[in-house]
Amino acid sequence: KNIPILALFLLGPLYAISSPQAKFVSGGVIGNLLGNLLIPLVLYFFYRALTEKNSNFALLGVLCSAGVFYAHHLSALILLFALLFSLVIFSLLNFRNLLVNMKSWAGILFSKQVVGIILFLAFFALFVHLPEYFEKSAVDTAIGAPSKSTRLGLTFAQLKFSAGEPRLALALAGIIVVLASRARTFYRSAFLLGWAGSLFVMSLKPGWLFIDIPSNRIANYIVFPLCLLSAAALFWFFSRLDPDRRKIFDPRLAYPAFFLIFSAIAAAGFYDNSKSLASAPNFQKAAQTFSAAGYLSRTINEKDVLLKDHNYITADTWIKLFFMRDYNFPFSRSYFKRYADNPGREQCTLKMISAPGSAEAEKCFAGTGTNYIMVNPLFDSAQFDKAEKFWRVYAGGHTNIYHRKF
Repeated sequence: KNIPILALFLLGPLYAISSPQAKFVSGGVIGNLLGNLLIPLVLYFFYRALTEKNSNFALLGVLCSAGVFYAHHLSALILLFALLFSLVIFSLLNFRNLLVNMKSWAGILFSKQVVGIILFLAFFALFVHLPEYFEKSAVDTAIGAPSKSTRLGLTFAQLKFSAGEPRLALALAGIIVVLASRARTFYRSAFLLGWAGSLFVMSLKPGWLFIDIPSNRIANYIVFPLCLLSAAALFWFFSRLDPDRRKIFDPRLAYPAFFLIFSAIAAAGFYDNSKSLASAPNFQKAAQTFSAAGYLSRTINEKDVLLKDHNYITADTWIKLFFMRDYNFPFSRSYFKRYADNPGREQCTLKMISAPGSAEAEKCFAGTGTNYIMVNPLFDSAQFDKAEKFWRVYAGGHTNIYHRKF
């Protein structure tokens, strides 16, 4: 019971306000949010199924696994490797009893209810809706030798930044504690080590697993298992100071050690958080974005198509909530490096804002039906103000909206 309490301390108060792309526990995008919710649930349900020999928990694990696969392809890939690593680690630590364990697994995982739900999910995937990323072109972008420098793996120093220095140091100690304990042969140890081990390899050496995904996105997932390992290390240390147990250290050191360790962790966590916060927050830009989106939501109809810029407009991803239409509405000009890194990527969202008068942009406007453009006037107003086909229908300090005449 003490280990989860320590894990909550390492998860919440220290890093709740840090950068989403650094140490925030839920990652930077909605896919990370869903993945970090469902992946621990899947591991938990399978752990309960195996330890209690209860097929109902296996059924819940399969259902949550399906949720991961339909929610986010990166989360699904991480789940697969976490389960694979867990299986390998458990097999290595329990090699002598492996056949007995496999017979037990077969009875749990191939029960009537589990097989029934698997067949139902297979039918749903084949005849109702298959996740879009199962297309060959999408699979090729995620599987294979790393194709860019951002996918070659993080250095240990970069991983330390993503995970948090105190947590990473304590987690490494936690791995030693788990492997040295009598509980190393238990299911919980295999799942924890497999979960953490898979993310270590995927973040540091993705080429070993033929993964072609930005390494910093993978590293966002490592916070949960590291916190559990760190909590295990802290629990082991403080349990050695317990006078009622066989101790290694002088129990009089308990309170000073507790104060020093948690002060060091808190100082490091709040220092990292301070680097992620703006020195002078300015909410005016976001307010203007929301005001412009509110104006458009009251003005346009279902036939109108909006393209907005993601590079210079503040809080632009929240614009979707004002329209509540298709997942791809509005269109978005992505970061420039994504067009440069991938020449095969569609170029319309880039051309329609950067060069709206070009022949390529004209084809894009005609093909997509885009007739509203939302940009930051400090960076992208001249090309529209000079063009005869565009009317400025909304003007703000940081947000302009242009309507295209067909």
